[in-house]
Amino acid sequence: MKKLWIVWCLCAMACSQPETTDALASLSAEEAPSFLSHDAVPRDVAEVAQAAPARPDRKIIRTATLHLDVDHAAQRSRQIDSLAQTHGGYVGHSEQQQTSVYTRQSPHTRDSVRVVTGTRSSIRVVVRVPADHYAAVLQALEQLATRVTYRATDTQDVSEEFVDLEARLRTKREVEERYIDILRKQATQVEDILAAEDKLRKIREEIEVAEGRLRYLQHQVGFSTIQLELQEPVRETIHYAFVVPTTEPAPEFFFTAHLADGLRAGWQGILYALVGLSYAWPLLVLAFGVAALRWQRTQKAKAP
Repeated sequence: MKKLWIVWCLCAMACSQPETTDALASLSAEEAPSFLSHDAVPRDVAEVAQAAPARPDRKIIRTATLHLDVDHAAQRSRQIDSLAQTHGGYVGHSEQQQTSVYTRQSPHTRDSVRVVTGTRSSIRVVVRVPADHYAAVLQALEQLATRVTYRATDTQDVSEEFVDLEARLRTKREVEERYIDILRKQATQVEDILAAEDKLRKIREEIEVAEGRLRYLQHQVGFSTIQLELQEPVRETIHYAFVVPTTEPAPEFFFTAHLADGLRAGWQGILYALVGLSYAWPLLVLAFGVAALRWQRTQKAKAP
């Protein structure tokens, strides 16, 4: 008898379930029972229901530039190398130079001067560190300086280019597989084989270019770049220089040389005079004619 009672209860529940479902569906939000409210849903289920579609990881290239005043540039450069290796990075470039800032002179003795030269040593370093150590290394580098004179940071989001390259690579590899399949199964004529091989060569070149660009972006994203310029204080060096007299001695007098110069100058004057007279010959002829006429008149006046 008890078993029959249990079977009858189960049948009654099965028959009443559609009605219950329809009734719940017809309820408005205000009339719905509390166990169907959002607050009554388990927390993990609610989060899953409301979670937005997962976005791909952002691909960010981070760079920084620091100008640091340091007490000893060479020593700090070695510390930077050790710091980069500790964080899994490396020094990509290092350059040292010494620049003359000023030079001052002052009298020292009668024939010497005191020269003061100010020089500054600087080292330029490019550090590559893993992206997840970027902030820690940047903070540690600033602590090595006596003063930070310049600081700049930059971020470049290459996520779109990264996704585009991956999609292009997938497409090009599929095309490559199709050309390989054509060469194996369909190309029977020599012309068809050469054409398929040429297409396959071009698509492989495009794949290599895309793969190279993708590897470059992966490396730039994986390792951040920090450019450093380490400058020491100006250091003065003093030395003394002798003054060389600038007055020239009076030239010696040589009689024969000056006599030859005088004769040469006189002869040049005579030649220039003859040349001048050659230009004035019309005036000389006119003067000669006038003198001849006056002489004739004088002779006639003296005649008895």
